[in-house]
Amino acid sequence: MNDRARRLARAVLRGFGHLRQLQYLDRTDLFRFAHPERVRGALRTEVYDLTVRVDSVAHSLQACLAWDAAGLSAPDQEQSPPYSGRPQP
Repeated sequence: MNDRARRLARAVLRGFGHLRQLQYLDRTDLFRFAHPERVRGALRTEVYDLTVRVDSVAHSLQACLAWDAAGLSAPDQEQSPPYSGRPQP
């Protein structure tokens, strides 16, 4: 992998890390909802905006699927750094 591809891959992985921050995962995120099971796994629009939009979720999912379909992995098998204090599944 050349240097440019490595930088782009690292940027994409950091973007995936940011998506993990936006995801509703646990009681800390879900306590404010009457039906938390309907929201679990969804992506909020912004860190400060609790809105869930279908297009935000769809674009994020498309990026993940494209990454997987291309058979890409982290540059030099490095892992993306964690972007939240939550344990990763």
